[in-house]
Amino acid sequence: MEEGLSVRDGELFLKDAFKDGVTLMWKNYISSVSKEYSFKPPVTNIDINQIIKELNVELPKKLFELLSETNGVFDRFDCPLIWSTSQIVKDNDTTSRK
Repeated sequence: MEEGLSVRDGELFLKDAFKDGVTLMWKNYISSVSKEYSFKPPVTNIDINQIIKELNVELPKKLFELLSETNGVFDRFDCPLIWSTSQIVKDNDTTSRK
């Protein structure tokens, strides 16, 4: 089990201490590249489980850490530099493509 995750009733949950952002490594790094990028609030347990269930994947640790800090990064024109969980699911859901 990845650090920051717990399982209850078959669902993955963010551990509170991790979710509260003990460190903000990714946001600090991205802000050092440009101050013009904006961040969305961190993911929720529902967001994490949506990716896992709908795409049938496990999140890589680094992606989980990033999403635990921000659910998407956008430039000054509101274009996504890093997709939100809903965009990840939407653009990778092969069941809706034919």
